[in-house]
Formats: sequence, C-alpha cells, structure tokens
Amino acid sequence: TRLEMLQGGKIDAAILPEPLAGVAIKNGAKVLNSTDQMANKAGAIAFTAKSLQESPDEIKAVFKAYNDAVEYLA
Repeated sequence: TRLEMLQGGKIDAAILPEPLAGVAIKNGAKVLNSTDQMANKAGAIAFTAKSLQESPDEIKAVFKAYNDAVEYLA
C-alpha cells in the first residue's frame, strides 16, 4: 500500500486519506498539504495499466457500484 511504501522508504511522498494519514503522521511523516480547510475533498480511484487491460468489465463494475452508492447517499 502507499502507507507501507512511504514508511518503507520506497516513495518520498504519498496522498493518504484518514486514518492512513494519521498513522503516517504518528510514525513520523510530515504533512506537506492538507484538504482539511477545503470545501471539496479530492479523491481518486486508480488502477494499474495491467488491470485496465485485463479486467475492463470488473473496473466498469467498480465505477457502477461507486456511482450507485453516491446516488443512493445524495
């Protein structure tokens, strides 16, 4: 995970949501920027190029489920 890579020194920085950000800070990571004061929170759903090529139907299902959940909560 990004948290494990950050803590293991494999990456220099990461965008982490809570509670992962809190864990990273507790373990010595420094906050470069935060969305705490922003009205809109940024987010991303990321897939590897391999998964995009090999599992397009599953990825479409993930987006459908996400959009259905957003619509349900709205």
